[in-house]
Amino acid sequence: DTESTFGDATATFYSGIGNNFSAYVKHHAYIEDSSVILLQAFSGTITPEGITNAQMATIMVDNNGNSVDYIENNQGRLFIDEDGTAERQ
Repeated sequence: DTESTFGDATATFYSGIGNNFSAYVKHHAYIEDSSVILLQAFSGTITPEGITNAQMATIMVDNNGNSVDYIENNQGRLFIDEDGTAERQ
């Protein structure tokens, strides 16, 4: 049983200096019969090997009343790359 996930970005913002960057995305995600509104942030430093200090955060803006399957509104999760580098593919 696999879940289908897709979404529509509704707003984006990018910032940075030198090789350091942050990207912010607000999007509506659709997972099977549910929809949620999320804010996601990505940050790191671009290097020849990939992205060092890679981090991603997700904040739930609106779980549409589905607190059983999703985190509560205004809650978030932070994801940090285990070895510190997201390698180029």
